[in-house]
Amino acid sequence: MPGSATLNLEYPFLTFAPSQAAAVVIGQPDFDVTTEIATNKEFSGPYLRPLVLNGVMYLPDYGGDRVMGYLQVPTTNGAAADFVIGKQDFDDTDSTVGATTLSGPQTVATDGQRLYIVDYSFNRITVYNTPPTTSGAPAVFAIGQPDLVSSSSGTTATSFTSPESMTIAGGRLIVADSGNSRVLIWNEIPTAVDTPADVVLGQSDFVSGSSNAGGVVAANTMSYPTDVWSDGTRLVVADASNNRVLIWNTFPTTNFAAADIVLGQTDFTSDVAAVGATGLDYPYSVDSNGNQLFVADSDNDRVLVWNTFPTATAQPADAVLGQVDFDSFGAATSATGLDYPVGVYLDGDRLFVADHDNYRYVIFEGADN
Repeated sequence: MPGSATLNLEYPFLTFAPSQAAAVVIGQPDFDVTTEIATNKEFSGPYLRPLVLNGVMYLPDYGGDRVMGYLQVPTTNGAAADFVIGKQDFDDTDSTVGATTLSGPQTVATDGQRLYIVDYSFNRITVYNTPPTTSGAPAVFAIGQPDLVSSSSGTTATSFTSPESMTIAGGRLIVADSGNSRVLIWNEIPTAVDTPADVVLGQSDFVSGSSNAGGVVAANTMSYPTDVWSDGTRLVVADASNNRVLIWNTFPTTNFAAADIVLGQTDFTSDVAAVGATGLDYPYSVDSNGNQLFVADSDNDRVLVWNTFPTATAQPADAVLGQVDFDSFGAATSATGLDYPVGVYLDGDRLFVADHDNYRYVIFEGADN
C-alpha cells in the first residue's frame, strides 16, 4: 500500500518578488510622474484604506475632500473615475459640512450592506444605506455627530477628534480616534446617532484623550493611532506616533486593556523610530488576509509583509515593497518606489497602496499560492 501524507496549506497567501514593481497606477498617467491635472483622474492626497465592494472601487482623496468611485477596478494606468462622493461632480469644490459633502475623507469600509466613510476633518463617519454608484449621494446619518450639519470634535463615548480609520469585524465597529489617542469599539454597529461606544482602548475612560494616557508609552497606551484591523478575534492597531504596531491575540472587551504583542519595538516601553526588518517609523496603516500582515511604514517609504501572522514581540518582517532591502529607505517616484505610503488594502490577490506624496494609488499583484 503506498504511503500517504497530509499537506496543510493556509489560504489566502500572497507572494511578492523582491523589489517587485506595481502593476497599475491610479492618479497618474504613468509611474514616473506626478503631473496629473484632470479632475476626474487626479488625487490631492490619498490616505488610508480604499474598498472594493461588489466590483466597485472606492478611493479616498483626502486632499480633494472626496472619494473617487470606479465601476470596476482599473487594469490600465491613469484611469478616470466614474463618480464621486462628497462632491456633486469632479469640478465641485464646496466643502461646507452637510449630507453630501466630506472634508478629509480617509478609510472606506462596509458591513456587507452599508458603506461607511471616515470623514477626518468633520470628526465623523458618514453612513450610506446603499453604497453609492453615482455622484453627489447623501449620507443618511453620521456616527460621531448628532446630525449631518455638525462637525465639532469631542472626547466622549459618542464623539471623535480627527478619526483616521475604522474597520468592521465580528459585528463590531472599531475606530481609530486618532486625535484622542484611543480606539473606540462598538459591540454592535450603530444604526442611530449618539449611540455610545462600549469599550475604549488607549485611555482609562471615555473622557480622556491625552497621548499615552497622559503618561509614558506602555502596553495599554497609544499616541495617535491611525489604523485598525480585526478578524473578530485578533485586533491590530497602528500606533503611529509610538512607532509601533500593537496586537491583541484575543479581542479586548474591557477598557484600557493591554496589548499582547508589539512590532517595531523590543518592548512595550520603547518608541524609537528605526529601519530594518524589525523597525518601524510612523506606521500608518495595517491590513491582513488572516494569514499575513501588511504594514504601511510611512516614514521609511515602504510596506512590510509578515508571511505568518506575528506571534512574538519584535518579530521581523519577511518581505518589503518600495525598497530594495530592509535596511534601505527613501522616497522614489517609480513602479518599485514609494513616497510616504499611508494605506494598505488587500482585495483578492491585489495589494492597494495609498502612496500619499506621489499623489497616487498603486496596485501590486501578488502570486496567490
